[in-house]
Amino acid sequence: MGLGSDTTPEENKGAVIKYLTDHPLHCIAELNEPIFEPLPESVQAQLSTLHSENGTTHVFVDSGEVEAGIKLTYRKEI
Repeated sequence: MGLGSDTTPEENKGAVIKYLTDHPLHCIAELNEPIFEPLPESVQAQLSTLHSENGTTHVFVDSGEVEAGIKLTYRKEI
């Protein structure tokens, strides 16, 4: 990064800013309490129309700009 005792604080700051510009940091944190955000009614209506096919069910997520995670548990009744 170019930090050292022979550089000024301003030079160090500039080097750190340049490094972070080239290597952005991402922070993921878990909240103490979850935040519940209900889906819009239009989305809830679409989810209500979903059904599964006998044998295989495919789940697709198109989240747009933000990556979405999905957890799915499927129990086959015997």
